[in-house]
Amino acid sequence: MSTEKVIAEVARLTAIANEKFAPHIFIVPTVKFSSLGRCVGTAHLDRNALSFNVDLLKVAPEKLITDTVPHEMAHLVHYALRPQDFRKGSRLGHGRYWKMVARMLGLADPTRCAGWADTETCEAAGMKTTKVHKYTCVTCGNTGLAGPRVHAKVQRGKIYLFAKCRHNLTANCYTGATS
Repeated sequence: MSTEKVIAEVARLTAIANEKFAPHIFIVPTVKFSSLGRCVGTAHLDRNALSFNVDLLKVAPEKLITDTVPHEMAHLVHYALRPQDFRKGSRLGHGRYWKMVARMLGLADPTRCAGWADTETCEAAGMKTTKVHKYTCVTCGNTGLAGPRVHAKVQRGKIYLFAKCRHNLTANCYTGATS
């Protein structure tokens, strides 16, 4: 079954971490499987544990094993080597150092989230999906996405800022819903 493959991959990645980051010694983390909503995997830094979405494991086991397992392992290794990057309010969880660790663990394209867990995959796993709303900056053409809560607030007049260009994101920037 796929759960055994995930556990074996975690053990393999732990061995790689021990080899690449010696003399630091990593202990194989505890692995749990549960329904995590739209979350594909989670690293529990303080407990040396990993959780993976059992519903997505059933639908796309190879993607979870090749992408999500090394992604979450990279968080545990990063935390063990540089706990100062994880102080309250820090946003270094997917920064340069994490990306370097992820690449050393074999993740070809380390990114913040599992782009492979799209709406179609989540629906096949019987998970709820959320509509995403696209906004385009009227000043520079930059695009951004908003979930249902932010979209509703923007439509009621609340002003947000585009993350990249820092221009106002208002209701007149709305360009449609995506799946």
